[in-house]
Amino acid sequence: MTEFWKSNAMFWCDYCKVWMNDNPATKATHENGLKHKDMVARKLRQMRQKQDQEKRDLVESQRSMSSIEAAAQRQYQADLKAAEESQKQRLGEWVRDEGSGYHYNAVHRWYYDTATSMYYGGEPATWTKVPDVPDDAKYESMAAPAAVTGPGGQDMGPSASGRLAGAPQGVKRKPAAARPLTEIGGYKMPTTGRIGGAKGIGASAAGVTKRKGQPSTVTASKSTKPVLKEEADAIAAREAAKRRVLPQSVHFDDVSTDQPIYTTVTVKNLDSRQRLLRWKPPKSTLFQVQGLATVSKLAPGLQLTFKVSYRGPPGKDAHDAFILMMDNGTKHEVSCHALQPRSKLKVKGTLALGYVALDTTVQRSLQLTNSGLNTAAYRVEVEAGLPLQVTPADGRLTPAGSPGSVCTLKVELAAEIAGPLSGKVSIFTEDQTEPVTVDCTATIVSSTFELMNEEGAAMGQLDFGALHYGDDKHVTFSVLNNGPKPARFFAACGTPQQLAEDSDGTPRDDPMTAFLQAWLRFLDISKATGVVAVADLVAVGYTCEQHALQAARVRSQQINSTGTKIFEVLPLSGVIAPYGRATLTASFKPVSAGRVKGFKATAPPLDEAFTYACQLTFDGSAQELKCSLKGLALEPCLTVSQPQLLFGEVASHDWADQNLVIANQGSSLPLRFTIPPSPYFHCLPDQGTMAPGANCPLVVRFCPKALGQHQASLSVQLLSEASSRVIAEVHFQALGLCRQLGPPRRPLPGGPMALPESFLKPRQFVDPEKTFSKGGTYKRPAVWQQQDVLRQFQEHALETTKNTFSLEDTKRHAQHNSSYVDFIRRARTAQQQADATRDESQDSVNLGMHPYRSSPT
Repeated sequence: MTEFWKSNAMFWCDYCKVWMNDNPATKATHENGLKHKDMVARKLRQMRQKQDQEKRDLVESQRSMSSIEAAAQRQYQADLKAAEESQKQRLGEWVRDEGSGYHYNAVHRWYYDTATSMYYGGEPATWTKVPDVPDDAKYESMAAPAAVTGPGGQDMGPSASGRLAGAPQGVKRKPAAARPLTEIGGYKMPTTGRIGGAKGIGASAAGVTKRKGQPSTVTASKSTKPVLKEEADAIAAREAAKRRVLPQSVHFDDVSTDQPIYTTVTVKNLDSRQRLLRWKPPKSTLFQVQGLATVSKLAPGLQLTFKVSYRGPPGKDAHDAFILMMDNGTKHEVSCHALQPRSKLKVKGTLALGYVALDTTVQRSLQLTNSGLNTAAYRVEVEAGLPLQVTPADGRLTPAGSPGSVCTLKVELAAEIAGPLSGKVSIFTEDQTEPVTVDCTATIVSSTFELMNEEGAAMGQLDFGALHYGDDKHVTFSVLNNGPKPARFFAACGTPQQLAEDSDGTPRDDPMTAFLQAWLRFLDISKATGVVAVADLVAVGYTCEQHALQAARVRSQQINSTGTKIFEVLPLSGVIAPYGRATLTASFKPVSAGRVKGFKATAPPLDEAFTYACQLTFDGSAQELKCSLKGLALEPCLTVSQPQLLFGEVASHDWADQNLVIANQGSSLPLRFTIPPSPYFHCLPDQGTMAPGANCPLVVRFCPKALGQHQASLSVQLLSEASSRVIAEVHFQALGLCRQLGPPRRPLPGGPMALPESFLKPRQFVDPEKTFSKGGTYKRPAVWQQQDVLRQFQEHALETTKNTFSLEDTKRHAQHNSSYVDFIRRARTAQQQADATRDESQDSVNLGMHPYRSSPT
């Protein structure tokens, strides 16, 4: 075979995910389509949103890493300080006394002489070069200079900047005291012999002199000392005693009377054998132990309950304790406390504000309650550097259960600097040692708003271009919220002068304005005079004062939107999600004033340029966005070549054609037209589009289907660019006559060889000389002049004329009617001529205006 199949090259569109032929024409058609453009715009938006998200994630990760590094640095410094303190406790310090010239380590209790490099201490105290101390606690190790290494690793000796050059590490110089060595128990330390136990060194634990060969009871200090068995047993016994006695301490709160107050204490025997319980009473007589014998027996697993009472004068606190002792040596001290009535403040609410937009104000409320039995005089203090304002800052709360024991604190945060924010709000009282604190946390971030067009670019002006009067055009744009909080917006549209008049916030032409202003005045008077409780009006008044006038403005915009407006922006208000956007629609609807009836008709409207402004305000933000709205309104300029078409006489089921030319005389916009047909007249083509300055030839066809004179007013309707709505019309008249039956209908072409052109009727243009004009000499023929009617008269004349007119009677009747019509017409014409030529200059009623004249002569 010399031929083979070969597939066409295909092209894959990454945006639309479709295959197409790989040729310039196909790709150009696809790329100019709305779907491809929408997909490209969507891809660009997704890339931009991804980039914005990556930037926000990067900023958040950098902020997190900065906080982590700062915390790690603080922990590292704390660890270094703890290690230094631990080393200091383990190794001690060599303190030099200027009076004796020796260095003393109080932890290991040894002396050091820098002149002889000898140590003095131990049991018995002797001079030696090998002291019983750890190697790293020796003077040489703690005061060793930093060695300098030369080329090849050669030791260059101590550095001038080493530890001995200044104060050695672990070695401190101490000025001479009034009595040298007074801190170790003597005036002068002997250089030989034994130092007694009174001087703090060299003494054994039991006061027995250590013999030669016996192990020393003084051991070197280690980082972790082992716990002795006796100490561990004591700790276990103390914990067991805590479990045996419930409660661990006795508290009598809010004592306001001198009557005795009781409480119960329970002692349990958790051992497997019987125990004897003894107790030691409190020192004072205010606390009494009742129901407990001097010696009590407790069987294994049982418990003993007794009462503890308090009776003392009110107005003063009392503190005491009694001791419980078991025969196994365990003791437990039960403390007793009697406290007078105090105030107890409780705070309900949090100040975790989360993300706060920059240059905004956030308010929260805290409920402060006094649950104590004493009046609380409180004072609120805000941590320094925290931009908070608390109202009221001080006050008094009555005891619990009485009116005035609860108040509301209004906390206001002014976000002026971006970044994280944390601090405490402390509430102090006179009878509470520790204040009530509330943690305040917030992250202040910048919050801005942007106007963006459909492509996602920043927008400051919206140009609708040129548009015909009566047409409309809609353009969508979006408002981007670059903040962490939802934002409510309010849109206003009008001329720059109208927006300047409304800048004071007072809506115009609104029936609700008077009511709102009166209500706000009543609210202010109520707060000032105290007719209504301020606490009841704080929340409501704050909300209404912020939103009432703004709501009135929105209502005013809604009322004004019911009329005709050149520009309009919808919706008038809405809420934008955090880091989201809201879509708004701007409409341009140019409407002409039209012709005004009167003595002189006004001229047709001219081309006019409109400039409006759209203003967006946001609740809780001082930022305002303004966008200029511009548009050019044009009058449709469509003309027809003939205002009247005369088709003359055409037989029924036949047709006649005439030419008509319509022209677009505008120079800016194309015209899209349609011509609705009438029962006997229609145009070919009946719809189309004309470019600026172009014309379109039409064929108007008259197809009568009934006898008689036919007249129709055809209209060339101009359609809107975006829809099929009619914006203007141009009319022309068509007249035709049909007074005879035409040939029967022609058979339609058919068969497999028929083409679309075969079904079209051929053109039959009318001869202008054979047409008639309206008001011409044409006259309908008389009845007896028609052949079929004349034949009927002849047939009836042979029979009888009793109930019908004869031919002569019919002629006389028709002649009489014609004479009567002529008489009426002559009289009417004479009257009109007399009215037109009458002199009315002296008439004081009509003033020469001739209201009855059809046209001046």
